[in-house]
Amino acid sequence: MTNQPELDPKAVKQVAIGLIVGFIVMIIMFASCVSSNKSTDTSIVAPIVETVAPTPIPTPIPTPSIEDNIKAQFSKSDGRHYRLFDYIKSISNDPDSIETVSTSYTCGVNTLHVTTVIRGKNAFGAKILNKVTCDIAINPNGTYLTVNPYTFKLN
Repeated sequence: MTNQPELDPKAVKQVAIGLIVGFIVMIIMFASCVSSNKSTDTSIVAPIVETVAPTPIPTPIPTPSIEDNIKAQFSKSDGRHYRLFDYIKSISNDPDSIETVSTSYTCGVNTLHVTTVIRGKNAFGAKILNKVTCDIAINPNGTYLTVNPYTFKLN
């Protein structure tokens, strides 16, 4: 004979019934979880809606017009074209004596045709009037490029 203790048949029956009942309860719980995920009734569960803050529309940066870019090249006080005036001063006998009397311009394709009347001292120190015409190259948006020295005329 072996030295194994004898099992009480009543206790074995209770353990077997407990295991079976536990297994059935687990199957029922699993089935209820699976069936609740497949539910087609959407009135019970509210849909999840993400609220996203609207993207602010950037305000456009005002760009100056071609006319504004051209007008910015001229002095508001005496009407001189800043770069042309500097060019005239750089080639004059007495740069400090140069004054602008009047200025006018016409617009061409990528060019300003500027006419200006200046007063300044000549080589003898006498004040004289001169009329200067010159083409000034500009960008398509009207901003300054360069004074064209080949079109510079002193009358």
